[in-house]
Amino acid sequence: MHYRNDYSLRYSTLFLSVKGVIFTDRYVCPICGHVYNPLKGEPLQDIKAGVDFTSLSADWACPVCFASKNLFKKEE
Repeated sequence: MHYRNDYSLRYSTLFLSVKGVIFTDRYVCPICGHVYNPLKGEPLQDIKAGVDFTSLSADWACPVCFASKNLFKKEE
């Protein structure tokens, strides 16, 4: 299945990979509002799509405001 519309990917909570189906959650920075979306990863930080937020290193920080990982909240 291919999505041509980014809207479909943006609000999806399902990531399809070669290994199967991985359920993912998006996390939001409470300081600047940046959203970590595992469907996209963080290209500027060399984090590839498919990396779950909980798999990021403990010293990972928001790429926008540098807030620490432990401040991020799961998007509801």
